[in-house]
Amino acid sequence: MPNRCSFSLVLSDRLSRAADGNSGASTLPTDEDGVWRCPRIVRADRESERCVIHDPAAADEAVTREIVGAIEGTVDPTERISAGYPEEPRKAVTRCLGLDVGQIDLRRRRLSADGTYPLDLRGSNIDGLYLDESELPVPIRLDSATVGQLSATRLQIVGGIQGSNCTVQGAVDLSKSDIGGHLNFRKSQIQGAVNLDQATIDGRFDFAFGGSEGAIRAENTSFVGRFSLKEATVSEVRADKLDVTGSDPDSEYPGLQFRGLTTTGGVSIQSAFCDGHLIGYDMDIGGRFDATDATIEEGVYFGVEDGTELQEAQFHGGLDFSNAFVGGSFKFVGRERFGTDPVVGQFLDFSGGTFGRLDIAPRIGGLGPPVVNLGQSEVKRGRLDQPQAEGPVYYDLAEATLGEVTLSGDGESVANYFWFDRTTFDRFQFNESREDFAQKDWSLHRVPEHVKSQIAVAREYPTALELAIDIGTICRVQAETRRWLAEESEGPEIESLAEQVLSELSEGQIRRLARNGPESADLLGPALYARERYRVGVLTLLARELEGRETVLESLLPSAHTELQQVASATGTGEPSTISDSTDALAAAFARELGSGTDITPEIPQIETTYIMARKGADDVGDSIAAANFFINELRARRKRHRQHLLDAETPVSRLKALGDWFWNASFDLISGYGERPRRVLGTAVGSVLGFAGLYWWLGSQRPGYSEIYGGFVGSLLLSLESFTSLVLGGAEVNPVAIRLLADIEGFIGAFLIALLVFTLTRSLHR
Repeated sequence: MPNRCSFSLVLSDRLSRAADGNSGASTLPTDEDGVWRCPRIVRADRESERCVIHDPAAADEAVTREIVGAIEGTVDPTERISAGYPEEPRKAVTRCLGLDVGQIDLRRRRLSADGTYPLDLRGSNIDGLYLDESELPVPIRLDSATVGQLSATRLQIVGGIQGSNCTVQGAVDLSKSDIGGHLNFRKSQIQGAVNLDQATIDGRFDFAFGGSEGAIRAENTSFVGRFSLKEATVSEVRADKLDVTGSDPDSEYPGLQFRGLTTTGGVSIQSAFCDGHLIGYDMDIGGRFDATDATIEEGVYFGVEDGTELQEAQFHGGLDFSNAFVGGSFKFVGRERFGTDPVVGQFLDFSGGTFGRLDIAPRIGGLGPPVVNLGQSEVKRGRLDQPQAEGPVYYDLAEATLGEVTLSGDGESVANYFWFDRTTFDRFQFNESREDFAQKDWSLHRVPEHVKSQIAVAREYPTALELAIDIGTICRVQAETRRWLAEESEGPEIESLAEQVLSELSEGQIRRLARNGPESADLLGPALYARERYRVGVLTLLARELEGRETVLESLLPSAHTELQQVASATGTGEPSTISDSTDALAAAFARELGSGTDITPEIPQIETTYIMARKGADDVGDSIAAANFFINELRARRKRHRQHLLDAETPVSRLKALGDWFWNASFDLISGYGERPRRVLGTAVGSVLGFAGLYWWLGSQRPGYSEIYGGFVGSLLLSLESFTSLVLGGAEVNPVAIRLLADIEGFIGAFLIALLVFTLTRSLHR
């Protein structure tokens, strides 16, 4: 009888229980002590007591040949598997548990399969698993294996790769691969980076509870169901243009699962598409979370409800959802019971985004301005609130569209916390904040100066951060520039920094730089660095962003002299956390300087447009009180425009026209509050009657016998009343020509004021 391989594996020692509750160990044939014994037969020509794949003396090539034969069926399974083994031989022959091999090299292999059973490498120790540009017809299992390096670029595999509780001592590279099933590295530890760029995964990626000392890269990569980094710890996530679609039978919330994710760097999902949710409770992101241009069809959840032990998300850098689309609810509020809030360290940019519902009450700490940028965004429903722990937070709503949104202040008028500039109100309910708006006379364009300055700084922050990163990059790749900045006793000027940068470039590099801007790191120095775009901030970004702002340009670098030295020194040490902190400080200094040189006060036509849009929004929801007050402020803004035209007029005709426009606008406001104040019309009418009565009495006192005819002042008052209503009730008969002329004039004015009174009363009652 052929000898059976003597290799055995204690499953409790080598196959850890997978995080999903099933390592597959329970399905393996074992003895009563839980020991799995290799079912392979030792060929008679071998001196070893073990089969080829478990023989420590066997060559790597021999082990690889045996594995290939098992997959393709080129060896007879009945000749390899011991008779009486309780598994089908075709299935048992692909079980290669507990290997201890240098490398398995299947690069550029085009394998065909005799069956569908996976290549089972669970519990193995493999120095290198190389699958680059190969075609594998079966899935692979690497649960609880230890792999030195996993390289599988351009791999095409039928089925997925199951590697829960796996340890990879190097990097995992599956870029440009086509994976026919799930990619599961749940609870795995990877010392290098995980590269999934440009891969197609016909299933989910599960790295929950895992750890990686490198980055998780999934740029231009597609998944089905879920991309999960739940409770994982990684250096950073780079997943721009990620695509996650379809359902996941193992999860109620398919999509991006980032709950509990911890990173030392940032997370970038720019231009990503996800038809599910983005779950981000309990996250701790060490850098910037960038979801610019991303599409999340369902909800985004960074805040939690009361009654849960989960924590709110924390972002040590900025949170950027500019130009993003979130079809469902975006939750960024904390728990009232504990008085906690989600925290953002630098800036919060939602500009240009579209949100089905936005509930937000962030605490912006660190160096960033306490401003949420919602400029040009659309918020259909939700609540823009204040944080519970620290505040206040201000909202930039320039050119935004607000739907059924509730606004909240911090003990003061709501209008002091929101910057309105050409804002569209679509079903917005002004009556929820009526008292607050009324306190400021329904003025939308006026906010305290300190609020205006904070908003100006917030608008400049993304530019400032890019510039700070660019200067940090220059310091990394140009040692001489780094030393020069660190040793500068005074703040350098732009020209001197540019000259220093250019001094380390060749003439050819300078020509390409002048023509195109730096396209790669090679144009700046030999060191490689990962950036979506390569730019020298002082030469390109400043010229583009600060054109026409020479005063700010001259003072920018000197104003951040200390921070520039800190960046140069930190870059020299190479400590990531120190570099990040110094870059953040430099960005904040740049933003303050850029913001101080920016006047965001809207022009008069913009103010008028703001009130036109507010009035229309109030009319659309039937809020006549708000509409009336916005109409008044609209016409007052128009009066300022007429005044400006008067001052700017170049010809007498245009000056006269502007003066007339200003006069009639001012008169209409004074007499009737632009048709919205009937009391003003009534007061004007009473004043007219009394005024004309005084004129009649004075003129009459100059004529003998007037008092006998008209009865002194009382008679003059009666004459004034009769004249005022003359076109309505018929005029009084008077003899002196002057008095008769005044009576006719008063009759015309009276008719006008009576008509205006009727109009304003009707309008008031209607509203």
